[in-house]
Amino acid sequence: MVVCIATYRRPAQLALLLGDIASQTYRRCLVEDASLSPRPRVAVAVADNDPDHHEVRPAETVVDEARTEHPGLDLFFVHETRPGVSHARNASVACAPAATYVAFIDDDERPSNRWLDELLAVRAVTDATVVVGPVVEVLPDAAPQWYTEGGFADEPGRADASPIGRCYAGNMLVCRRSLDAFSPPFDDRFQRTGGEDTFLSHNLTAAGASMVWAAEALVTTEVPLDRLTLGFVLRREFVGASSFTRGERIVYGFQPKRLVFGSGRMLIGLSSAAVAGLLGRRGTRASGLGNAARGAGVIAGALGIERVPGWW
Repeated sequence: MVVCIATYRRPAQLALLLGDIASQTYRRCLVEDASLSPRPRVAVAVADNDPDHHEVRPAETVVDEARTEHPGLDLFFVHETRPGVSHARNASVACAPAATYVAFIDDDERPSNRWLDELLAVRAVTDATVVVGPVVEVLPDAAPQWYTEGGFADEPGRADASPIGRCYAGNMLVCRRSLDAFSPPFDDRFQRTGGEDTFLSHNLTAAGASMVWAAEALVTTEVPLDRLTLGFVLRREFVGASSFTRGERIVYGFQPKRLVFGSGRMLIGLSSAAVAGLLGRRGTRASGLGNAARGAGVIAGALGIERVPGWW
Protein backbone atom coordinates (compact mmCIF):
# COMPACT_ATOMS: atom_id res chain seq x y z
CA MET A 1 0.00 0.00 0.00
CA VAL A 2 1.01 3.63 -0.33
CA VAL A 3 0.40 6.65 1.92
CA CYS A 4 -0.03 9.97 0.08
CA ILE A 5 0.83 13.27 1.76
CA ALA A 6 0.40 16.78 0.41
CA THR A 7 2.62 19.21 2.32
CA TYR A 8 3.14 22.97 2.45
CA ARG A 9 5.84 24.63 4.59
CA ARG A 10 5.63 22.18 7.50
CA PRO A 11 9.01 20.40 7.43
CA ALA A 12 9.13 19.67 11.17
CA GLN A 13 5.63 18.22 11.23
CA LEU A 14 6.33 16.24 8.06
CA ALA A 15 9.39 14.67 9.70
CA LEU A 16 7.31 13.59 12.69
CA LEU A 17 4.62 12.19 10.43
CA LEU A 18 7.08 10.12 8.40
CA GLY A 19 8.51 8.73 11.63
CA ASP A 20 5.01 7.79 12.80
CA ILE A 21 4.31 5.95 9.55
CA ALA A 22 7.63 4.09 9.77
CA SER A 23 6.83 2.91 13.30
CA GLN A 24 3.35 1.52 12.57
CA THR A 25 2.51 -1.83 14.14
CA TYR A 26 0.32 -4.47 12.54
CA ARG A 27 -1.76 -7.12 14.24
CA ARG A 28 -5.48 -7.02 13.51
CA CYS A 29 -5.08 -6.65 9.74
CA LEU A 30 -2.86 -9.76 9.63
CA VAL A 31 -5.65 -11.76 11.26
CA GLU A 32 -8.34 -10.39 8.94
CA ASP A 33 -6.29 -10.58 5.74
CA ALA A 34 -3.64 -13.30 5.57
CA SER A 35 -2.30 -11.90 2.28
CA LEU A 36 -0.77 -9.01 4.24
CA SER A 37 1.43 -11.32 6.31
CA PRO A 38 4.08 -11.10 7.61
CA ARG A 39 3.81 -7.31 7.36
CA PRO A 40 2.29 -4.92 4.82
CA ARG A 41 4.86 -3.20 2.64
CA VAL A 42 4.26 0.53 2.88
CA ALA A 43 5.44 3.25 0.54
CA VAL A 44 4.98 6.98 1.10
CA ALA A 45 4.50 9.59 -1.64
CA VAL A 46 5.07 13.21 -0.62
CA ALA A 47 4.06 16.19 -2.78
CA ASP A 48 5.53 19.54 -1.76
CA ASN A 49 3.22 22.40 -2.79
CA ASP A 50 5.52 25.31 -1.91
CA PRO A 51 6.21 27.12 -5.22
CA ASP A 52 8.90 29.38 -3.71
CA HIS A 53 11.38 26.62 -2.92
CA HIS A 54 12.77 25.94 -6.37
CA GLU A 55 16.38 25.46 -5.28
CA VAL A 56 16.20 24.55 -1.59
CA ARG A 57 13.10 22.59 -0.68
CA PRO A 58 12.88 21.73 3.03
CA ALA A 59 10.26 19.05 2.39
CA GLU A 60 12.62 17.28 0.00
CA THR A 61 15.38 17.50 2.61
CA VAL A 62 13.07 15.93 5.17
CA VAL A 63 12.26 13.08 2.79
CA ASP A 64 15.97 12.52 2.04
CA GLU A 65 16.76 12.37 5.76
CA ALA A 66 13.84 10.00 6.36
CA ARG A 67 15.27 7.59 3.76
CA THR A 68 18.31 7.21 6.00
CA GLU A 69 16.43 7.17 9.31
CA HIS A 70 13.73 4.76 8.15
CA PRO A 71 15.30 2.39 5.60
CA GLY A 72 12.26 0.10 5.65
CA LEU A 73 10.07 2.87 4.25
CA ASP A 74 9.90 3.35 0.47
CA LEU A 75 9.78 7.12 -0.03
CA PHE A 76 8.82 9.04 -3.17
CA PHE A 77 8.90 12.83 -3.62
CA VAL A 78 7.52 15.31 -6.13
CA HIS A 79 7.55 19.10 -6.19
CA GLU A 80 4.17 20.40 -7.36
CA THR A 81 4.62 24.10 -8.18
CA ARG A 82 1.00 24.79 -9.12
CA PRO A 83 -0.63 26.16 -5.96
CA GLY A 84 -3.65 24.40 -4.53
CA VAL A 85 -4.33 21.32 -2.46
CA SER A 86 -6.06 19.51 -5.34
CA HIS A 87 -2.89 19.78 -7.45
CA ALA A 88 -0.77 18.61 -4.52
CA ARG A 89 -2.96 15.61 -3.72
CA ASN A 90 -3.10 14.60 -7.38
CA ALA A 91 0.67 14.93 -7.67
CA SER A 92 1.19 12.65 -4.67
CA VAL A 93 -1.08 10.03 -6.23
CA ALA A 94 0.66 10.35 -9.61
CA CYS A 95 4.14 9.85 -8.16
CA ALA A 96 3.07 6.93 -5.97
CA PRO A 97 4.09 3.42 -6.99
CA ALA A 98 1.57 0.76 -7.94
CA ALA A 99 -0.41 -0.41 -4.91
CA THR A 100 -3.70 -2.07 -4.04
CA TYR A 101 -4.63 0.57 -1.48
CA VAL A 102 -3.93 4.28 -1.08
CA ALA A 103 -4.13 6.02 2.30
CA PHE A 104 -4.29 9.77 2.78
CA ILE A 105 -3.24 11.86 5.76
CA ASP A 106 -2.50 15.59 6.18
CA ASP A 107 0.93 16.96 7.03
CA ASP A 108 -0.24 18.53 10.31
CA GLU A 109 -1.58 15.24 11.69
CA ARG A 110 -0.13 12.44 13.81
CA PRO A 111 -1.41 8.88 13.39
CA SER A 112 -1.63 6.37 16.22
CA ASN A 113 0.74 3.43 15.95
CA ARG A 114 -2.12 1.16 14.77
CA TRP A 115 -3.57 3.62 12.26
CA LEU A 116 -2.84 1.64 9.11
CA ASP A 117 -3.51 -1.66 10.90
CA GLU A 118 -7.07 -0.57 11.70
CA LEU A 119 -7.77 0.89 8.25
CA LEU A 120 -6.60 -2.30 6.55
CA ALA A 121 -8.44 -4.55 9.02
CA VAL A 122 -11.76 -2.79 8.61
CA ARG A 123 -11.38 -2.87 4.84
CA ALA A 124 -10.74 -6.63 4.99
CA VAL A 125 -13.77 -7.23 7.23
CA THR A 126 -16.17 -5.13 5.15
CA ASP A 127 -14.66 -5.31 1.64
CA ALA A 128 -15.45 -1.59 1.43
CA THR A 129 -14.07 0.68 -1.26
CA VAL A 130 -13.25 3.47 1.21
CA VAL A 131 -12.40 3.36 4.91
CA VAL A 132 -12.40 6.58 6.95
CA GLY A 133 -11.12 7.14 10.50
CA PRO A 134 -11.50 9.85 13.15
CA VAL A 135 -9.36 12.99 13.31
CA VAL A 136 -9.26 14.18 16.92
CA GLU A 137 -8.31 17.78 17.65
CA VAL A 138 -5.68 18.49 20.30
CA LEU A 139 -6.40 21.95 21.68
CA PRO A 140 -3.93 24.37 23.30
CA ASP A 141 -4.30 25.13 27.01
CA ALA A 142 -5.56 28.62 26.17
CA ALA A 143 -8.37 27.32 23.94
CA PRO A 144 -11.61 29.25 24.54
CA GLN A 145 -14.21 27.38 26.57
CA TRP A 146 -16.98 28.11 24.09
CA TYR A 147 -15.19 26.00 21.47
CA THR A 148 -15.49 22.76 23.41
CA GLU A 149 -18.86 23.65 24.92
CA GLY A 150 -20.16 24.37 21.44
CA GLY A 151 -19.19 20.88 20.27
CA PHE A 152 -16.77 22.05 17.57
CA ALA A 153 -14.08 19.56 18.62
CA ASP A 154 -16.44 16.57 18.85
CA GLU A 155 -15.89 13.51 16.67
CA PRO A 156 -18.92 11.45 15.62
CA GLY A 157 -19.42 8.40 17.85
CA ARG A 158 -19.91 5.85 15.11
CA ALA A 159 -19.57 2.10 15.52
CA ASP A 160 -16.59 0.37 13.95
CA ALA A 161 -17.22 -0.81 10.36
CA SER A 162 -20.51 1.13 10.16
CA PRO A 163 -21.47 2.68 6.80
CA ILE A 164 -20.89 6.41 6.22
CA GLY A 165 -21.78 8.87 3.48
CA ARG A 166 -18.65 10.92 2.90
CA CYS A 167 -14.88 10.76 3.12
CA TYR A 168 -12.10 13.27 3.78
CA ALA A 169 -8.42 13.11 2.95
CA GLY A 170 -7.25 13.72 6.52
CA ASN A 171 -7.69 10.05 7.33
CA MET A 172 -8.85 7.58 4.72
CA LEU A 173 -7.95 4.45 2.78
CA VAL A 174 -9.17 3.96 -0.80
CA CYS A 175 -8.88 1.01 -3.17
CA ARG A 176 -6.49 2.20 -5.85
CA ARG A 177 -8.56 0.76 -8.68
CA SER A 178 -11.55 2.90 -7.67
CA LEU A 179 -9.39 5.99 -7.23
CA ASP A 180 -7.86 5.57 -10.68
CA ALA A 181 -11.33 5.62 -12.23
CA PHE A 182 -11.17 9.40 -11.84
CA SER A 183 -8.46 11.29 -13.68
CA PRO A 184 -7.44 13.19 -11.71
CA PRO A 185 -9.11 12.01 -8.48
CA PHE A 186 -9.19 15.48 -6.86
CA ASP A 187 -11.07 18.06 -8.91
CA ASP A 188 -9.30 21.40 -9.45
CA ARG A 189 -12.62 23.26 -9.35
CA PHE A 190 -12.16 23.15 -5.56
CA GLN A 191 -8.65 24.65 -5.56
CA ARG A 192 -9.62 27.89 -3.86
CA THR A 193 -12.38 26.64 -1.58
CA GLY A 194 -11.26 23.22 -0.40
CA GLY A 195 -13.69 20.33 -0.36
CA GLU A 196 -11.90 18.45 -3.13
CA ASP A 197 -11.89 15.35 -0.93
CA THR A 198 -15.61 15.48 -0.12
CA PHE A 199 -16.28 16.00 -3.82
CA LEU A 200 -14.43 12.74 -4.36
CA SER A 201 -17.03 11.25 -1.98
CA HIS A 202 -19.82 12.23 -4.38
CA ASN A 203 -17.97 10.75 -7.35
CA LEU A 204 -17.21 7.51 -5.54
CA THR A 205 -20.78 7.17 -4.25
CA ALA A 206 -22.20 7.82 -7.71
CA ALA A 207 -19.92 5.05 -9.00
CA GLY A 208 -21.33 2.61 -6.44
CA ALA A 209 -18.48 2.68 -3.92
CA SER A 210 -19.10 1.67 -0.32
CA MET A 211 -17.66 3.69 2.59
CA VAL A 212 -17.24 2.56 6.19
CA TRP A 213 -15.91 3.92 9.47
CA ALA A 214 -12.79 2.64 11.26
CA ALA A 215 -13.36 3.79 14.83
CA GLU A 216 -9.89 2.85 16.08
CA ALA A 217 -7.86 4.23 13.15
CA LEU A 218 -7.05 7.31 15.20
CA VAL A 219 -5.34 10.44 13.91
CA THR A 220 -4.75 13.60 15.93
CA THR A 221 -4.08 17.18 14.90
CA GLU A 222 -2.92 20.11 17.01
CA VAL A 223 -5.09 23.18 16.47
CA PRO A 224 -3.22 26.52 16.66
CA LEU A 225 -4.79 29.22 18.79
CA ASP A 226 -5.34 31.58 15.86
CA ARG A 227 -7.82 29.07 14.42
CA LEU A 228 -9.92 29.18 17.56
CA THR A 229 -11.57 32.53 16.97
CA LEU A 230 -15.31 32.64 16.38
CA GLY A 231 -14.81 34.27 12.97
CA PHE A 232 -12.45 31.53 11.77
CA VAL A 233 -14.71 28.76 13.06
CA LEU A 234 -17.82 30.19 11.38
CA ARG A 235 -15.97 30.57 8.07
CA ARG A 236 -14.82 26.95 8.38
CA GLU A 237 -18.37 25.74 8.98
CA PHE A 238 -19.72 27.79 6.08
CA VAL A 239 -17.04 26.71 3.61
CA GLY A 240 -17.29 23.04 4.58
CA ALA A 241 -21.05 22.96 4.03
CA SER A 242 -20.85 25.03 0.86
CA SER A 243 -18.14 22.91 -0.74
CA PHE A 244 -19.95 19.66 0.03
CA THR A 245 -23.29 20.89 -1.33
CA ARG A 246 -21.68 22.47 -4.39
CA GLY A 247 -20.06 19.14 -5.17
CA GLU A 248 -23.41 17.44 -4.76
CA ARG A 249 -24.90 19.88 -7.27
CA ILE A 250 -22.13 19.16 -9.80
CA VAL A 251 -22.67 15.39 -9.60
CA TYR A 252 -26.45 15.14 -9.11
CA GLY A 253 -27.77 18.48 -10.34
CA PHE A 254 -29.71 21.19 -8.53
CA GLN A 255 -31.40 19.92 -5.34
CA PRO A 256 -34.27 22.26 -4.26
CA LYS A 257 -34.60 20.42 -0.95
CA ARG A 258 -31.17 21.74 0.02
CA LEU A 259 -32.50 25.30 -0.02
CA VAL A 260 -35.26 24.28 2.38
CA PHE A 261 -32.82 22.38 4.60
CA GLY A 262 -30.28 25.21 4.63
CA SER A 263 -32.91 27.85 5.40
CA GLY A 264 -34.30 25.79 8.24
CA ARG A 265 -30.88 25.22 9.70
CA MET A 266 -30.09 28.93 9.52
CA LEU A 267 -33.33 29.87 11.26
CA ILE A 268 -32.92 27.31 14.03
CA GLY A 269 -29.28 28.24 14.53
CA LEU A 270 -29.89 31.97 14.72
CA SER A 271 -32.82 31.49 17.09
CA SER A 272 -30.74 29.27 19.35
CA ALA A 273 -27.85 31.74 19.30
CA ALA A 274 -30.15 34.65 20.16
CA VAL A 275 -31.66 32.89 23.18
CA ALA A 276 -28.27 31.62 24.36
CA GLY A 277 -26.84 35.13 24.04
CA LEU A 278 -29.54 36.50 26.32
CA LEU A 279 -28.84 33.76 28.87
CA GLY A 280 -25.07 34.22 28.70
CA ARG A 281 -24.38 30.71 27.42
CA ARG A 282 -21.41 31.29 25.15
CA GLY A 283 -20.95 27.69 24.08
CA THR A 284 -24.59 27.28 23.07
CA ARG A 285 -24.51 30.65 21.31
CA ALA A 286 -21.42 29.62 19.31
CA SER A 287 -23.04 26.30 18.44
CA GLY A 288 -26.15 28.09 17.17
CA LEU A 289 -24.06 30.45 15.05
CA GLY A 290 -22.15 27.47 13.70
CA ASN A 291 -25.41 25.81 12.65
CA ALA A 292 -26.50 29.04 10.98
CA ALA A 293 -23.18 29.28 9.12
CA ARG A 294 -23.55 25.68 7.92
CA GLY A 295 -27.10 26.43 6.79
CA ALA A 296 -25.91 29.46 4.83
CA GLY A 297 -23.18 27.30 3.30
CA VAL A 298 -25.72 24.70 2.20
CA ILE A 299 -27.74 27.41 0.44
CA ALA A 300 -24.66 28.86 -1.27
CA GLY A 301 -23.50 25.45 -2.43
CA ALA A 302 -26.95 24.43 -3.65
CA LEU A 303 -27.02 27.57 -5.79
CA GLY A 304 -23.58 26.79 -7.19
CA ILE A 305 -21.94 29.84 -5.61
CA GLU A 306 -18.20 29.22 -5.53
CA ARG A 307 -17.01 32.13 -3.41
CA VAL A 308 -18.63 34.66 -1.12
CA PRO A 309 -16.54 37.83 -0.62
CA GLY A 310 -15.57 38.26 3.01
CA TRP A 311 -16.10 34.59 3.85
CA TRP A 312 -13.28 32.97 1.88
